[in-house]
Amino acid sequence: MSWQTEMLKATATSDTTGNNVYEMSVWLYADSAWDKWVAEKSASTATPTENEKEFMNNYSSYTLRIKCDITKVAGTTYTANRAESGCCLRDESQKGGGYCMKLNSLQTDVISLFLTNAQFETVLATPYDLTSISTVQKAYEGITTFSISNKSLNAVGQKLDSWVGTKVQPWPAASYTEMYRFEKGSKATGYIYNYVGIDSKRWLDETKILNEAVRAFVGASLLSLGTAIGTLLF
Repeated sequence: MSWQTEMLKATATSDTTGNNVYEMSVWLYADSAWDKWVAEKSASTATPTENEKEFMNNYSSYTLRIKCDITKVAGTTYTANRAESGCCLRDESQKGGGYCMKLNSLQTDVISLFLTNAQFETVLATPYDLTSISTVQKAYEGITTFSISNKSLNAVGQKLDSWVGTKVQPWPAASYTEMYRFEKGSKATGYIYNYVGIDSKRWLDETKILNEAVRAFVGASLLSLGTAIGTLLF
């Protein structure tokens, strides 16, 4: 069984209307680079910040990776103003929280959002958008927010068509603040959010059971050695 969970996908071949080229896929896996980072910060010679101490206690190596491709959604491409458009993942087995990644105002970078179950209910109702959701208060790349890689820019205007977001997940807990943990075997809903759409048609969704990797996704995660650990923003 593949450990990729493909939530939504349309290709130029599969969509005979020619109006859609998109994908929202999810991976769950353990990343040993997180354990190495924790060991370095826990060494007797280290001087971790208070935020680093908090993250070491609350987070684990269990990593969430999301691919978001919005190249063409219901005929909308980079020629339209796709600011705010992106992808979301919502838990359907536990408390209903999750994350979204959306384009910034210039459509050149990605903003991470954490949503509770109640907030998902809000954005999936009138006016069907993400503008009411605040950005994460403690913004630390790869831990509380997604580290963005594999960016694909269109040829004109250098605006993002697709990207991959990666972040470590917290340990299991009874409640979370600005974080959430997705588990293998849990039911989750993937969303593609097309801000240019009208009302509920802004949202495409598909619900599936999440798969998991047997071992670490070597060399591809945010926390791969030599890249993300050194770029965490403390």
